Amino acid sequence: MRFGEAYGVHAGPIWFIGFASEQRSAQVVFDAARPDAPTKFLLRSDGPLAEPIRISGRYCTDSTALRFEYALASEADGTIVVPQSSQAIAEPGYIFFSRPGRWLVEVRADGRFAGNVVFEATTTTP
Repeated sequence: MRFGEAYGVHAGPIWFIGFASEQRSAQVVFDAARPDAPTKFLLRSDGPLAEPIRISGRYCTDSTALRFEYALASEADGTIVVPQSSQAIAEPGYIFFSRPGRWLVEVRADGRFAGNVVFEATTTTP
């Protein structure tokens, strides 16, 4: 879905917005020379959140945890928690894709599966 000049992908009640308009998919391109550099995404909810939302991610091949950096509560395993809200949320932050490949992001609402998305991380040519 298009949000101004950017596109987003949906996982449960949460949108991950920040893809370049020419991509229109969950493909993320990062600089291979700087795997520690984050990719900026806006988290946006469809509307009010009746319960807290937990967002976690992992590398599909070996389950390495995906690192998030948002001004939200986070747990020891890297999961971020989007609090219950009487209005839609829009929270800017970063996701760290440390290597190319498929990364699964899962969204849970009150412990129940709410949705997921797979990001395909690729690198620029060094």
